[in-house]
Formats: sequence, C-alpha cells, structure tokens
Amino acid sequence: MWGIVFQRVINVGDKRLPNAHEKKENKMRETLNVENIKCAGCAKTIENGLLKIENVTQVFIEIEDGIVTVEGDNLSKMDLAAHLLKLGYPEKGSVEGLQSVKAKATSFVSCAIGRMDKS
Repeated sequence: MWGIVFQRVINVGDKRLPNAHEKKENKMRETLNVENIKCAGCAKTIENGLLKIENVTQVFIEIEDGIVTVEGDNLSKMDLAAHLLKLGYPEKGSVEGLQSVKAKATSFVSCAIGRMDKS
C-alpha cells in the first residue's frame, strides 16, 4: 500500500500539497518539515508509526524534501512532531547537539526496520 502513496507524491512533481491546518471535508491536514528522511525505509517507518495514532487516516511523504503531510480528524501538530521525534525524525530546527545525534541514530534504526518490514 505505501508504494502507491509514495508514487502519488512523486508524481505530484513541483506541485506541493497544501500546508498546515487546511480543512477538507471534516478532515485536517498538517504538514511538517522533518530531518533524517533518507529513503523509502524511513518513509515506511514514518507512515506506519503515524498511522498508529488515533484519527490519522493518511500519510504522504516527500522523501527528497523531508516533508511529511498527515491527514485525519482533530490532529495536533505538536503530538505529530513528538511522535516523529520518538521515531528519529524531528521537525527541522527543533533539536540540537546531543539530542540531534540521538535522533539521527534512532532514525538509522527506524530506517533499517522500515526496510525489513514486509507489510
């Protein structure tokens, strides 16, 4: 399933998905610029992690630009950012020093798990 979502985002090309807080048919869309997204394994980990959050219905990821767009009901950008940080993908500019190193190391592990995950 995730391959289709990524293909759709890649086909968007220069067109960007609308930014944060856009409402669409009772749904919210939050967009976050995150660090450490390197490949489809990272993207799969992010997608799987965010889809476990209640009310998240779709996740779109632009790997090259580090943009994660999440759709769902009653989304909290702060909660999404905290969840991404736990996965090793902090919002750009939100961590420094040792916290940044820890996030990068966590993202390498998350990436490997995402690559091995067959679902």
